[in-house]
Amino acid sequence: MGKTKILMNYSSKTVVLATILCIICIAWAGTVYSACIQVTAPNGGEVLIPGSSKTISWTYDSTGGPGSLVKIELFKGGSLNATISTSTGIGSNGNGSRNWTIPAQQAGGIDYSIRVTSLAKPACTDTSDSNFNVYSIKIKSPNGGENWVLGSKNKISWDNTGWPPGERVKLELWQGGNLIGICFDSLNAGLVLWFVGSMEHENQQTWAPPGPGYKIKIISLTTNLSDMSDGTFTIVSPTIHLTSPNGGEIWTYNITKQITWTSSGIIPTELVKLELLKGGAVIGSLGGYDCYEKPQTSVKWIVGHTGGPFAPVGNDFKIRLTTTLSNISDESDGVFTIAPAKIRLNAPNGGETWKFGTTQQITWSSSGCTDASKIRLELLQPTTGCVIADSIPTKQGSYSWTVGQCVLGSTPSQWGNDYKVRIRATGGCGPSDVTDTSARTFTISKPDHPLKGVPVYKKGTSPNRVIKN
Repeated sequence: MGKTKILMNYSSKTVVLATILCIICIAWAGTVYSACIQVTAPNGGEVLIPGSSKTISWTYDSTGGPGSLVKIELFKGGSLNATISTSTGIGSNGNGSRNWTIPAQQAGGIDYSIRVTSLAKPACTDTSDSNFNVYSIKIKSPNGGENWVLGSKNKISWDNTGWPPGERVKLELWQGGNLIGICFDSLNAGLVLWFVGSMEHENQQTWAPPGPGYKIKIISLTTNLSDMSDGTFTIVSPTIHLTSPNGGEIWTYNITKQITWTSSGIIPTELVKLELLKGGAVIGSLGGYDCYEKPQTSVKWIVGHTGGPFAPVGNDFKIRLTTTLSNISDESDGVFTIAPAKIRLNAPNGGETWKFGTTQQITWSSSGCTDASKIRLELLQPTTGCVIADSIPTKQGSYSWTVGQCVLGSTPSQWGNDYKVRIRATGGCGPSDVTDTSARTFTISKPDHPLKGVPVYKKGTSPNRVIKN
């Protein structure tokens, strides 16, 4: 029994020892096999250009028994991407190589590696020490089907994975197989904002016409590698639309109003011309207004001003917008009215009794008269009248009147209840003066006591100056 136990212990130790020796042998063998091939190129950091050739090279140790053939594989991100060769001679004198033409459509990336493996002993293998790059250049946008408005800002973008240091590209516009022009001659980014249709972008001197069938071509200035949009895109004509006045408005002379419009794709050097139409005919220009990168959409207009004579009163006006380069236009859908300026006499407006010689306020309100406008006040009777005051600023709104006093013509020849005041605004109220008169008569009554220095004439004997209604 004792001998049996000793033999069993000895046998167990032998098995354990044999197992350990096996593991060591396998590990050693693997080390030998893996060390028997070493990839030397590409071995990390290289930039490979699709369509070009690259020499894949390795060294090997014949004592490791690698055999006469190897397999070459391309990995991307640690996963098999392509088998470059299923069987290639291992080489001679410890060195092997194979010429590889990188496919023109090889996807760009910065995580590629090469693996070389012995066909005789698969454990005899090696992979690039670190990743190398495959250069990619491919238009992403526009790539077909887009409708881009002439002059609008859109992004031209492209894949620039694995670019070599200092890489620059040129962008060209093509249509139907014909080169239209160069959009950008030297760029190093992966996208650029393009004023659609512009050639020689920095100077913005020429523009492609609207139309279908356009493509963008990108060309590497370093490698001469190129790509073009897969499909065609369309350059659409810009638009402009007048929104106000658009029909039915009543705008008074000299009131500031907003002429407004919307637009799409107005090119950056474009101007918008505004014209005033009456009965369909142009009667004046409102000036040109810049429409730059962010197009202007409104302008203030002093109603009736055309840069020359005032526009006449009427109800058949329109505004027309026209771009000065692309020559697109729009006008009011319907007609609007230019109304005359207004003035209203508020007092005396009928029924008042003002004693001769007292101070009373003549008041008025106005709209559409500028600060340059002046007021003339007249006292009226059926057959006589006089000028109360002249050249009063319209905006003043009131005048303190010593009842019965005039600056031109005679004072009232008698007390009475048939008087009116007429107000006239001149200059700055549009193409003609505007007036208003008391709605009803008012009374000038006899003073309580005679006033010194105020002559009182009998009717028919004073040097009255008649002012006609």
